[in-house]
Amino acid sequence: MYHISRSLFFAAPPIPNKLRLFLFTSHFAAMWSQRMWQFSIILFLTYIRPDTLFYVSAFGFVSNIVLLMMSSWVGRWVDAQERLFALRVVLLLQEFLLAVSALVSWFLLSDPLEEDTAVFILLILLLFITSSLASLASTGSTIVIEKDWVVVIARKNSHWLTSTNSQLRQIDLICALAAPALAGAIMSAESVAFTALAIVVWNIVAVLIEYIAMKRIYDEVPELAVRTAPIVAVDPESSVHVLTESSPPTSATTPLSKSKSRVTAIENIPSQEATSAAQGLPLHRNPIIAKFQKIPFISSVRLYLSQPIAPAAIALAILYLTVLNFGGVMITYASNRGMAPFAIGLVRAVASLFGLFGSFVFPRMAKRFGLVRAGQIGLISQLITLLIALVSVWIIDDTTSLVLLNVGVVLSRSGLWQFDLAANQLLQEAVAESQRGTVNGVQASAQAFFELLSFLIVMAFNRPSQFSISAVISFGSVFIATILFSRFASQPFVISRITTITSPNQRIAVVQPKVEEEFEEVELEKEHSEHLAVIADADMEDVKMT
Repeated sequence: MYHISRSLFFAAPPIPNKLRLFLFTSHFAAMWSQRMWQFSIILFLTYIRPDTLFYVSAFGFVSNIVLLMMSSWVGRWVDAQERLFALRVVLLLQEFLLAVSALVSWFLLSDPLEEDTAVFILLILLLFITSSLASLASTGSTIVIEKDWVVVIARKNSHWLTSTNSQLRQIDLICALAAPALAGAIMSAESVAFTALAIVVWNIVAVLIEYIAMKRIYDEVPELAVRTAPIVAVDPESSVHVLTESSPPTSATTPLSKSKSRVTAIENIPSQEATSAAQGLPLHRNPIIAKFQKIPFISSVRLYLSQPIAPAAIALAILYLTVLNFGGVMITYASNRGMAPFAIGLVRAVASLFGLFGSFVFPRMAKRFGLVRAGQIGLISQLITLLIALVSVWIIDDTTSLVLLNVGVVLSRSGLWQFDLAANQLLQEAVAESQRGTVNGVQASAQAFFELLSFLIVMAFNRPSQFSISAVISFGSVFIATILFSRFASQPFVISRITTITSPNQRIAVVQPKVEEEFEEVELEKEHSEHLAVIADADMEDVKMT
């Protein structure tokens, strides 16, 4: 019986600490902008029309529809671009669109308009469109940096990747806690309209910080200049597409000096018409069905479902079908049962701290139990603690019910983030480089789908007395995710270094023997030594020329 490997990749050369510093600086700037805006836009819409919740609900609905329909397209686009170009586009679009959204909000807040006027309707539509597209660009930024760049920077060092992912999540959680507090303080000290202008200014500063930091990383890591393209070999006997990764040219992976031009290997990236073949997925014999399978979105979903780690990815997406998360629905329910606003804010802060605790604990758990087992433990702990919250909805006494609800949800945050880190690292390491954008784009669409489904459920059962129905469905989603991931974790293969082979029926995870892994480790160390020698010789030549 095989067991899941604790590390998806073998040991690699040490990674300079300054790369982490640049990465964390960029991530902090991005997350601060994103978290401040996510908090502020709800209040902006509330202040623009305080007599209705329609605009707040409509905004959430439109944003998730955009993510659902376009995230997979963004992922495919990222796979087809040179890395630095993709980074420039998503960063500039994200910050520009957020700045436009904030300016529109400022105008609506500064000069209130009648709801039925054409100008008001146009401005609201512009606000919804720009803000939703900004969320889409943020998804693209996450795919580019967290799902691709970080993996390349890690140089197959799984422990470094685990630690870095955990610290990135800690930055995210700290920003989620502190950025809304600052935005609220600005609103109290100045005005809501002034806060919108402050967000515009910060976005200009943030995009400069993000790009400069990531450009420094790009200059320090020559592997980022190489985009490995898929090569499709066709077996003449079986007509089965076999997907491999092309080897990048030596000149691209071993630059003579930092002053030399960088080479980007992206010439062989397949066209959209050849997507299914390039992904190694056989088409149906029926030409009508085959034409349907060539549709970009369908092709991307097929690729996503064909991944060996698809059950883990789906389990992560299912968790977005929930109201047990200190979101607007649960806050409204708690308020309806008599919970004070101050108490709600305090409990949310405590929940964020428990999430931070989970992100701190995860690297140690992954080192002790392995990546997959650590994620499984986190998911099971989330399920158990949410059982406390589920019981609360049938307790008549308001005080007792609220205590159990909040305790259960607060405790669940630690397990949630442990599983989130495990599942996302699987999506980083176990997906071929040429497919990371596409697969993670579909993942973002799947998460948006389940979150949208949760909105629809609440709309159907919208009375506070019906919150128990939404709570049961939320608990059921965690239960299904736990079963799905547990079955994945029990698979009798070792995820050490996945080679994907496509047959007409399935994709097979090929288990490489331990002897071969040790041989490859020796070869990697040898190549690293030769790489350092080449750089040293190049530096000596530069000194002589000087």
